Amino acid sequence: LAWRLAGRALAPVREMSTIARAITEQDLHRRLPEELPANDEIGQLARTFNTMLLRLESAFDSLQRFTADAAHELRAPLSIMRTQLEVTMRRRRTEAEYVHSNATLLREVEQLTRVADHLLLLARADSGALLPKLEPLDLPDLVEEVADRWQASAAAKGAALKCSVVHGGRLMGDPDLLKRLLDNLLDNALRHTPSGGEVGVVAICADGVWTVSVSDSGPGVPVDAQPYLFERFSRGDPARSRSTGGAGLGLSICAAIARAHGGSIELAPGPLSGATFILRLPIHHGAAPNPSPPKETGSRPMAGAQASTGEVMAASPSRDRDH
Repeated sequence: LAWRLAGRALAPVREMSTIARAITEQDLHRRLPEELPANDEIGQLARTFNTMLLRLESAFDSLQRFTADAAHELRAPLSIMRTQLEVTMRRRRTEAEYVHSNATLLREVEQLTRVADHLLLLARADSGALLPKLEPLDLPDLVEEVADRWQASAAAKGAALKCSVVHGGRLMGDPDLLKRLLDNLLDNALRHTPSGGEVGVVAICADGVWTVSVSDSGPGVPVDAQPYLFERFSRGDPARSRSTGGAGLGLSICAAIARAHGGSIELAPGPLSGATFILRLPIHHGAAPNPSPPKETGSRPMAGAQASTGEVMAASPSRDRDH
């Protein structure tokens, strides 16, 4: 009788073991039957196992999407380079034609280099090896330096780039990584700002946290794309066009760098018609400064800058955005 009772008690465990052994990476969607054991310790084990399967399925799906997208991003410039070389080699070309061909090849090599560099940084972040080389730095000076570097690009596009910062208070951070983060945000904003539009950068400090907002006057981010903005290779449109020049990794890198500094980045309503990205970084050392009047680079302060640091709400009207 004891053996029979023990056998009946362990039957759910044997069934769970059989199902678990049969599950492979190809069918992670399978689950233990809900009715398998009763609401006891074995039932809790079954629910825990199903939760683990759900996490594994999500991780494998993300990995497969990432691999496919990475292959697509690397294959596209390689295909362009191969076509360009095949066309160029069909006959002798003039010097000007060779120069044009080489320029096309160089542009695609640069795109490949950017993608590889981005993937390497994200891999370091995933493994916990993205360790900022922290040093005291003046964040407003760094913001102004990056904004000044993008003034020529803004002028070439016919857009106004305006920078308003509050000086005072230092931040413990990695200047190279933070410059890269700001470069990505400004590159993203300018690529989606039309001629005659505006990009605004505001940096303020309050309660021991630096807040940097980057706003543009483009058409906004599609509502259905907002949950995926910081995912890798997310561009805000199903086609994932390369027409705007991005690789879909910029905002993922921004998020990784912000996290490495103990900060955060998010989409928020802002003073302009397009998207506003809010970066928040803790000071780590020293008290928050007493805000002084903003020092501005540009024709006028960006209206509504304070509002952009508030609670995250629904984003602006939609657009296809390539991050």
